[in-house]
Amino acid sequence: MKKVIFLIISISVSFTALASEIVDTTITRLMMDNTYGQKVFIQTEGVAARDSEHCHSTSVWDYVLPTESEFGKQVYAQLLTAYAAKKTLRLVGSDVCIVNGNIEGLKRLEVY
Repeated sequence: MKKVIFLIISISVSFTALASEIVDTTITRLMMDNTYGQKVFIQTEGVAARDSEHCHSTSVWDYVLPTESEFGKQVYAQLLTAYAAKKTLRLVGSDVCIVNGNIEGLKRLEVY
């Protein structure tokens, strides 16, 4: 039983470790395009710290945020506020590839 629990924890940690993050950054550009539905593309001045290029084969966008859910709408409002005020942020990816497998989804936003 202990081995099973250890295996589950190890797998969880390894998947979480692939998610990227950008610390102490500001938003340089936001984009929406009806081609992609209700998604906001995010570009920052920082460079994402990541263990691999998984989900990041584009050099333009750092993250994409689906805005269909209430959570997505709330995060989008915070992104707009942070962009307008040039606030410092920490962004954390979801390790889920969105939009043709090229851009990582945004999981967490911290505004300083």
